[in-house]
Amino acid sequence: MKTVTIAVPVILLAMTGFLFSPRVPAGQERANCVSVIDIGPAHLHLNCDSQEFERIAADPSLLLSSNRTWQTRPLYALLGWALAKPFRLVAGANHAGLLPEYAGFVTLNFLLLLVSVLVFTRIAGARRLLDPLTIFPISLIVVNQVTKAFFWTPHLQMFNVFVPIASLALFVVILNKNYSWSWWPAGLLGVALGVGSLAYGAFAMTAVGAAVCIMAVGADHAAKRELSGRAVRAGLLLLAFLAPTAAWITFVVFRTGSFYSHEIDHYRQFVWIADSLYAGGLSALLRDLATKSGGFADTLCVVMPFSLAAGALAGLLYVRGRLREIVRANETLLRSIAVYAIVDVLFFWLMGSYASRLTWTIVPAIALLLAVEIQALDQVASDSGRRLLRAASVAATVLYMAYWYLRPGPWS
Repeated sequence: MKTVTIAVPVILLAMTGFLFSPRVPAGQERANCVSVIDIGPAHLHLNCDSQEFERIAADPSLLLSSNRTWQTRPLYALLGWALAKPFRLVAGANHAGLLPEYAGFVTLNFLLLLVSVLVFTRIAGARRLLDPLTIFPISLIVVNQVTKAFFWTPHLQMFNVFVPIASLALFVVILNKNYSWSWWPAGLLGVALGVGSLAYGAFAMTAVGAAVCIMAVGADHAAKRELSGRAVRAGLLLLAFLAPTAAWITFVVFRTGSFYSHEIDHYRQFVWIADSLYAGGLSALLRDLATKSGGFADTLCVVMPFSLAAGALAGLLYVRGRLREIVRANETLLRSIAVYAIVDVLFFWLMGSYASRLTWTIVPAIALLLAVEIQALDQVASDSGRRLLRAASVAATVLYMAYWYLRPGPWS
């Protein structure tokens, strides 16, 4: 409870800082997919999709109308509708516009970020939220290009903070050797993740990673003999994951006669692979894969500074002769990070449409690794080294946050 009481004002203060970040240049609003509300020195950047989300939250039946861009995300609309209800009651029947729906979605963004911070703090082993040793990794979760562009506007992108951290925490639970996953938990987990995918499609990555973790649980000979059973449970999880989406599609087709997926129809996410094979066979697929890989690589710059930092800290631990010991002590957590990183990269690489805000989903795993390394260095450092480590961590946090507050954009 104490962590929550600290996290709430910290998050609100950090997000308020974004309102005073540089405004999108006048005349460039449409090019950057935003509209701007100027409030004195503050600037509220609203994504160009935000009004559509608000309209659907005000009337979820629009998901079955002719304007069905977000028909694949019914749970997101329902969450906005539910969280807007208290604001509708406060505003009364004569409220103007879609302000209650806007407030509902911003509340959802806040809740997603709050839970993300609390879960990350827990799995990172932080002693407290503002611990100098872990304040920098935690700041990566709170202040980043996703929260800057999307906290104050209705949009799905805030799930790109929540889903990575929820996935990492789930993988830690599954890989814990003290718990054996039977059929029912695996099936229920699949259904739960499938329901989540009706809010944001990246829960598919979580489901695949969870199936991989179930396959990887246990490394002794007895566990190896149970490989077929683990494979069945992993397969059950994936089938159960598909069930909510299949049920929703069936319902929509029954009611309207068709189903629309903007991700497939407009962006050709994942189905570009079939498109390439159909158009020119394996040679066309390899050619398109090379082109797509170049596009994905262009977005990896967001990850590189943190990867280099994690590599440098690992080097310091190796020099001190503690790297192997730290790996053994954090085996489950590090395996979870490895599973997540591999699944995340493959998922967003093969998706076929790229943006740095999507590639940022790798950063939470690196931030978790940084938290482990910094705390491990603190254990082997001298008294003066510990003071220097804490000072460096706080300084890095201040500089990092200042960078995001002072730089222009991103706005969408």
